[in-house]
Amino acid sequence: PASNESATNMDAYFQSLLYTPTDRFSYTQSTTQFTQFFADGTRTGYGYSLGFADAAQTVLQVRLVEPQSPVAAAGLLRGDTIVSIDGYTGAQIVAGALATVEAAGVARSFTVRDAAGTLRSFTVTSAKYPLTPVHHASVLTAANGAKVAYLAYQMFIASSASALGTAFNTFQAAGVTELIVDLRY
Repeated sequence: PASNESATNMDAYFQSLLYTPTDRFSYTQSTTQFTQFFADGTRTGYGYSLGFADAAQTVLQVRLVEPQSPVAAAGLLRGDTIVSIDGYTGAQIVAGALATVEAAGVARSFTVRDAAGTLRSFTVTSAKYPLTPVHHASVLTAANGAKVAYLAYQMFIASSASALGTAFNTFQAAGVTELIVDLRY
């Protein structure tokens, strides 16, 4: 689109250049947010991401839960279906009705349905929590006896070096000869 030459700040100008809602990958963030994520390996919020469970895009499901986040402590699990968050339905959430929270101390109420169909509600408070760049590292044995490492790696941040080192030391000690790297998230 044509840029907004009279934008009041750099972020507003940048936003005017985006093809919305098609471009969901371009964004701006403050230096503080950038440093918190990439250098410190932390985030402030609740610790979940959502996706659609169906082709019609009507069922909103938990796609990922950060293991050390507020929602993980409350028992939210990958695969739980969102019934509502702060009273908003999945459709309203997708439409942008749920405000983004980037500060600690903001309560949010969830109603979810688990895989067994059990409905439950809980409230969590946003907080600063450490990120887990390596979500899973294990050694599998293939049918031919080969040792295969599986690594679910989520984010390229400075704090991932230690977790990657630990995983690869484990792989080496187990005699791994093949590696599967899962970069889905």
